[in-house]
Amino acid sequence: MGRKRTWVICGQLGLIISFLSIAFVNDPLNNLTGLMFAKFKISFFVAFQDVATDGMAIDVVPRQEQTRANCIMWGSKTICTAILTLMTLIFIQLINFIKHKKHIDGFIIAHENLALLNAGINK
Repeated sequence: MGRKRTWVICGQLGLIISFLSIAFVNDPLNNLTGLMFAKFKISFFVAFQDVATDGMAIDVVPRQEQTRANCIMWGSKTICTAILTLMTLIFIQLINFIKHKKHIDGFIIAHENLALLNAGINK
C-alpha cells in the first residue's frame, strides 16, 4: 500500500490545485479556453486518482472480497452522483437560474443518458 498511497496523495493535490485554478480564470464567460483547460486538469486528476484508488484497493482487499468491494465502490459513486445532481437541481431552482422548466427537464434527461452510457461502458 505504501507505493500506491503516494499516487493517491498526488491525485488529491492535483485535484486541489485544479479546482483552485478555476478561480484564477480571467472572465470565464468570455475565456472558454481557460475554463476548458481548468476542466481538463480536473478530469485528468479525477481519472488519475480513480486508477490509483483501484490499484490500492486491489493490494489491500483480499481476493475473495474484491467483488464485493468493487460493488460497494461503484454503488457509492452512483449514489453520490445522484445526490449531487439533486442538490444541483434544487440550487438551480432556488436561485431561479433557469426560468423555464423544459431546460431543467433537458438537464435531467442528459444526466440520465450520461449515467446509462457510463454504466454500459463499465460493464
